[in-house]
Amino acid sequence: MLQYFEPDGTTTESWSPEFNTLSLFDVKHIHSVTYVTPFAKQPRYALTGWIKAR
Repeated sequence: MLQYFEPDGTTTESWSPEFNTLSLFDVKHIHSVTYVTPFAKQPRYALTGWIKAR
């Protein structure tokens, strides 16, 4: 899950991964990705990229 936090550590929002989706978000917000359990039935892949403007 992708989770967002307040500066005090309170979770404000969580997104669950879904098949064949792309999640775009502003990395200026405090966030984290939860642990993938070792007994997950299928491997998981993540692609990371940055969009920069001048």
